[in-house]
Amino acid sequence: MTTLHVLVGLQNFERGLERMVDGVFSRAFKTGVRPVELGRRMLREMDEHRSVDVHGRRIVPNQYALFLSPADIANFSGIQDALIAELIESAHDYAAQEGYYFMGPVTVDFVERNDMRAGRFHVVSQMQQATGDPYPTDFSTDFPGDLETGFGPEFESGSGWADSSAGATHPAAPDNLADSPWAPVGRGSRVTPPPVARPEPHLTLGTGERVPLGLEPAVIGRLAGCAVVVSDLNVSRTHAQVRRQGGVFIVSDLGSTNGTLVNGTRIDGEQVLQDGDVISVGATHMRFGAS
Repeated sequence: MTTLHVLVGLQNFERGLERMVDGVFSRAFKTGVRPVELGRRMLREMDEHRSVDVHGRRIVPNQYALFLSPADIANFSGIQDALIAELIESAHDYAAQEGYYFMGPVTVDFVERNDMRAGRFHVVSQMQQATGDPYPTDFSTDFPGDLETGFGPEFESGSGWADSSAGATHPAAPDNLADSPWAPVGRGSRVTPPPVARPEPHLTLGTGERVPLGLEPAVIGRLAGCAVVVSDLNVSRTHAQVRRQGGVFIVSDLGSTNGTLVNGTRIDGEQVLQDGDVISVGATHMRFGAS
């Protein structure tokens, strides 16, 4: 990883944050963890914990747990899904840029820790091919490693596995994590991961799921037959639609009760989408990716 690539990755991530709903990401994070610091840590995790398989492919973690204090979790209230979607999108973009491969879908989860102080966070990552809950059942005693601060210099390296501090170099997993789903995959593991998917027009949901956009219009609403089903009483049965028109994609409001927003502004009928635009229906946000 070069310094230039890190800066480019962070700039793309920051631009995505700026496109989020107005009044949501305009909050100040002066005394707590800032969103861009989570993005920076994600990029570093990919570089610091990459491995090489028997085919010479560079494999990076695809599952991330972000441990935060109750105060910082509260700060992200209402924007967590949108932030997770942005983090996952950033991971995909950076992997394509660096030639990295994932063993499975990229997931990001926020985990509240009552014993953590505001402004500090810890990241645990792993490579995981199988599905299932990646976290230990009991977080109260199995918390690994030192913490990072959200508003000052990073702490020195600790002894925990997959340490999120500066200078960590794959320390051994503690005994109490060795058998957990978060046990690390060692270098040279004999796996054949799928390549990073070729980018295509899509919507990225808060869960990280990507909904491809093709020739058929993608309807967003509460009906089970919609391309994007939203379980929110503030969302109409057929609320909005994203369709291809020529070489662009257009989002249209389908006469919904509460309207459709793009980057925090309610649209009047329809609007041409730009790469990175955030569509909001009710309390649900999704990001449009042009490629």
